[in-house]
Amino acid sequence: MPNKTDLPVTDAESLLQTPPAAHDVAQKKVEMIRLARTARTILKVVAGSLALAFAWLKFSGLNFAPLLNDLSAQLLLRGTLAAYYMSWVFGLSSDADEQEVLYVEPPPPKRAIATCIGTAVVIAIPFAILCYVDSPRAFAVALSAFLVFDIVSWLVLIRWVLPGAVAKTANYYKSEGLYLQLIQLKLFVNDYLRGRWHWWRSGVGAVIVAAIDVVAFTSDARLPKATALPSRDFLLATLLLAFVIVMEVWVWAKRLQVKFGHSLLARIATSYTFNPSGTS
Repeated sequence: MPNKTDLPVTDAESLLQTPPAAHDVAQKKVEMIRLARTARTILKVVAGSLALAFAWLKFSGLNFAPLLNDLSAQLLLRGTLAAYYMSWVFGLSSDADEQEVLYVEPPPPKRAIATCIGTAVVIAIPFAILCYVDSPRAFAVALSAFLVFDIVSWLVLIRWVLPGAVAKTANYYKSEGLYLQLIQLKLFVNDYLRGRWHWWRSGVGAVIVAAIDVVAFTSDARLPKATALPSRDFLLATLLLAFVIVMEVWVWAKRLQVKFGHSLLARIATSYTFNPSGTS
């Protein structure tokens, strides 16, 4: 006589079938977290290595005693480069954190890892050149190349790496009625990652870089001789500071705007229910 606790064959077979959709989503979320951690690890390794090289190349031969009484062009230049570098590192980590939370399904791992490594190299090489070069002209060329790399890496990200993951995540949120998460996803992708403000920011940055190129490539004979004017090195360092302030304050303002928007939406969701437009 069969045990009453035994399951019928059909029920037992049902337990061996493909896991439900919720389990699939959970597995993909784990993959997304692992991928984000891998991206941050790559970034930290490159960032740490470059930071050590930066410190050795730029600060080993600097005499700090006179700096207590005078702000030299070299100190301004090196300090600005250090701030720019750290802003890049923390900014990319912040973006990885946001994508880890939002995306249900990660982009193809091989493509994503290749992009992470490529982005790290793109960051490392121009920064290494900026740290190493001493010639104003070489510095201007390196900074111009860095701006171009910045734009290209952004275009690769939004057109090649992320579209599939974004579409699948949006479809999942729609099918499950998770409209709060859908709005947060659109805010991050449409307003931050793909926003037109990237072009405006790059355009303003290009104008400042063009001014740096003009100063760097203008011969000494054509420079004004007035003693009240700053030296070429100090002018270049000041223009670089302006470039970093414009580029990084702009992008961090957008990051904080998105973070604030996500937080505000989450607070609203505690009292209200989100529905598609045209429904109640």
